[in-house]
Amino acid sequence: MPTPSSPKIAAGPRAELTDRIERAAKWFTVIAVLAVVHAAVLAFTGNGITAAIGLGVSTLLPKIASPFGLFALNLLPAAGIAAFGVLAARRYTWAFISGMACYAVDALLLWKTAGIGVVIHVVLLILIADGLRAIADWQAIEKMIVNDREADPMSPNTRTSIDL
Repeated sequence: MPTPSSPKIAAGPRAELTDRIERAAKWFTVIAVLAVVHAAVLAFTGNGITAAIGLGVSTLLPKIASPFGLFALNLLPAAGIAAFGVLAARRYTWAFISGMACYAVDALLLWKTAGIGVVIHVVLLILIADGLRAIADWQAIEKMIVNDREADPMSPNTRTSIDL
């Protein structure tokens, strides 16, 4: 069974699954970048008009006197989301699940203040969930390969990683 850091397979269904996983994981990066943009606008202008693209957790952060301090506090959740994206791209199922759970809770924080933000959160969660499904498909293929090898390791019909 491959490790989460196995190299990308050149062709076949696993290449498609790898692409789906990486695409879904990149949405965490998009979320983190938008959160930084929101944090900058909020901290340096005081205008919360970008709340729809930001993280709901920023509404809970204290309004400290220094704009830089507020910006720095807003960077912490964005960095956490970005970290989930890096780990999810390496096919860590727990990173997808944890990142999605955090982002879903964050959507609840926006419920009363930025309705469009909730919609954006839901759409992005759906896009990220495709990566989780791709990991499950990847694991099913790996299990099928292992089962074939265990059934008859000398059979010419035994599937290999290269076949898939």
